[in-house]
Amino acid sequence: MSATIEEQMNRLCISTVIGNLQLIRVLCDLDL
Repeated sequence: MSATIEEQMNRLCISTVIGNLQLIRVLCDLDL
């Protein structure tokens, strides 16, 4: 059970990082 929870947490972290990168790209585009 703990393994599946860790996998879900890893997926959440990856999704959050990707979301942040996309947000940064949008902000940079707005600045340009």
